[in-house]
Amino acid sequence: MKRIVPYIAALVSLVSCEYQFDVVSSDKTSMLFVESIVGLDDAASDIKVLKTFPVGTPKESSPEVRGLSAELAVDGAPVTLSKVEGQPFLMFPKVEEGAGELVLKMKAKGLPEISARTEVPERPQVEARAEVFPDRIKWTLIGGKESQNYAICLNIRGGEGEWKSATVYDDYIGGSYLEMLSSRLKTVYWQTYYRSYEFILLRGEDFENGEFIFASDPEAGDYQLYSLSDSAYGYLNARYNQESNILGILGLSPPNFAYSNVSGGYGVLGAASRKEMLVGIER
Repeated sequence: MKRIVPYIAALVSLVSCEYQFDVVSSDKTSMLFVESIVGLDDAASDIKVLKTFPVGTPKESSPEVRGLSAELAVDGAPVTLSKVEGQPFLMFPKVEEGAGELVLKMKAKGLPEISARTEVPERPQVEARAEVFPDRIKWTLIGGKESQNYAICLNIRGGEGEWKSATVYDDYIGGSYLEMLSSRLKTVYWQTYYRSYEFILLRGEDFENGEFIFASDPEAGDYQLYSLSDSAYGYLNARYNQESNILGILGLSPPNFAYSNVSGGYGVLGAASRKEMLVGIER
């Protein structure tokens, strides 16, 4: 069941292949904390598994979860999970297109059992048109469904051939300075075992007259559009609200309310389906 729960996620270190961070909660005991948006990466998906710390817990306490047992099912069929040595991740094979529902059950030594479910959204049916100008690429998305959630990810090749996030902004060429400052683009960051993402969140209702227009760096790029389950969008949107208010930008944001669809614990089990287009790059 979906619910709103208070917690503070304080990032302690996120360098190289380190993914440990402390999640402080108002509970009197530790709880399981999971994060997974299935379908983002090409080859496989992951579930990040940590535990919360009650307020006042000594800092030397370990976030490691002991005696972990987890079950994941896709449309009722069990999926093989494998633990990454030395990291708080469970890995599993790519979920094939056409899946309808994911169900997760998990328990660990000394912690309450948790469960979560999510629908798997259909592949986005939105068409994208890219107009390449000397100073920018103008993107027009056409055909968003009012009831569907989306995330856009744009990447460009850096100087050494590595992919990096593109700069994305409202296409207010000729617009006022105030219009540029009042951007409607919701940018949020997400980390999986394999890579980092910079998403623009939007919903079907954000399409005006059937279109959503924005701009990006003029370099050739890789455009990815994801449809998101309600749980994935709700969690990412809560993260955006936490990080993007003025106090959050200054690093002074107070404890906030965050979305969770995990019964008995915290976090998210969500899903995504992807559509991709390359601009100015040979396949």
